[in-house]
Amino acid sequence: MSYGALTHFVAGEIADPQATVRVGVDYSTFHAAAQILRVGEASDLYDAQAVAAIRSNLRGEAVPATAAYVNPPAFAMLLVPFAGMRYEVALAVWTVLGLVAMGFSLVVLRTPRPWLVLAVAATSVNGFIGVRIGQAQMFWAALFGAILWRLRGSAHVQAGLFAALLSLKPQLLAPIVLWWLIDWRVYWRALVATGVGASLLALLPMVLFPGSYDGYFALLREWSASALQEGIPWGATLPYAVFAVTGPSTAIATAVFIISTLMFVGVMVTAVRRRWSQDVMFVLATIGVAALANRLFLYDWMVLVPAGVIVAKHLPPRSVHLPAMIASLMLVSFAQFAFGASVYRRFGFTLQLAPFVLLIIGVVAIRHMRSSDRDDLLSRDARLGTA
Repeated sequence: MSYGALTHFVAGEIADPQATVRVGVDYSTFHAAAQILRVGEASDLYDAQAVAAIRSNLRGEAVPATAAYVNPPAFAMLLVPFAGMRYEVALAVWTVLGLVAMGFSLVVLRTPRPWLVLAVAATSVNGFIGVRIGQAQMFWAALFGAILWRLRGSAHVQAGLFAALLSLKPQLLAPIVLWWLIDWRVYWRALVATGVGASLLALLPMVLFPGSYDGYFALLREWSASALQEGIPWGATLPYAVFAVTGPSTAIATAVFIISTLMFVGVMVTAVRRRWSQDVMFVLATIGVAALANRLFLYDWMVLVPAGVIVAKHLPPRSVHLPAMIASLMLVSFAQFAFGASVYRRFGFTLQLAPFVLLIIGVVAIRHMRSSDRDDLLSRDARLGTA
């Protein structure tokens, strides 16, 4: 039922009825940025007029001159090979590569029926929106899976190098780095690798594409000032929720965001001191980024898929909790996107129920994982005692 309703709403362009074409709308921004670097006009990378002109040509429709490209220069640098392809071909390759990357991350995490999980994820509300507009959420989810895969193999340097790629969207990286900083005696190699890798990613555009940072820091200041001033339907984190509920009030939203972030840091510190398992810490960090990050949208919730795989392995096979969690997340995503869009068109903001549902599910999931860990320890102690 939800898939059918989603298809109806998306086909009807509920989010932007005036748009003529929505497929690949975000990827067109990435492609335009890569083309700017490819033709040697790096200083125009954050020029809204220049990006809009290329996007208009790519999409065959007038595109407004807004600050559409907001990723670091390294993101555009990595997409330069795509800029040599026709736009439609590049979009197709980009989409397929993202799906394949996420699929392989599920394989290495030993997910039962990984390609079925991928298909369900890609056609869910969160996945379908991102795939349709050409976002990078599948790559981010693949990196989350790859980080845990290498941590489980005690390959901390490799985990850190995968994490360094998340610096292309730094809000995704912050909770993982926080976890490793708190437990630095264990993860210091991962931290060093992340720092070195992220630094190289930041420096390479300066060398290969001089001028690519022109305007970037001014853009960051502008976006930072307006970070809590949006109530868009597919914003899915606590800052958006508070802004909508409070009237909207940027001051209250900022205060609540700071307090909630400090509380999250406290939970992470407590979890590390009590030696919660690596799986639980990974799930905790993933929930933290999805619930608290600035400017994280509904399609970015694909990073929850690797965490969901881990939670599933800690629950009894016939447990009702996992299907209930999945159904709750899918339904709240659908409701927020579909019905929130109508509210947004009328009032300019919409209530954000998704982060609250996620936090409740996170508490339940972690409690069950902790219980499973204790049962495993007791079972192991019993076996050792018998031996």
